[in-house]
Amino acid sequence: MTILPFLGGTALGLVAGGLMAGTAILWTPGGEPFDAEEARRVASRYSVEIIRDEYGVPHIIGETDADAHFGLAYAHAEDDWATIQQTLVASRGRGSEFYGKSEGPADFMFDQGDGDGEWR
Repeated sequence: MTILPFLGGTALGLVAGGLMAGTAILWTPGGEPFDAEEARRVASRYSVEIIRDEYGVPHIIGETDADAHFGLAYAHAEDDWATIQQTLVASRGRGSEFYGKSEGPADFMFDQGDGDGEWR
């Protein structure tokens, strides 16, 4: 039984490819401690307006592409922070610290990469 029958076997490939690409983008060796003041300073560089319609869909208006990209990321974080956080934890190979020993095999797999798409 496939999850998305209309895509057949392609669905698993698309999901796996998306997860691997997202993980490669988000992977950082250790992570820096969060600095709220620095985050506010960086965010103040962008000129963006996020307007949500009656269905909650964000419409993002930015003066430049960078502004619109920042707004999109901000709206995404507002809507689905839990998934972003889980992906970041997993991509750092630290899932078992937060979600238990069942995440050990995934932690091992992510620990084998160097963050640049190269595997040991």
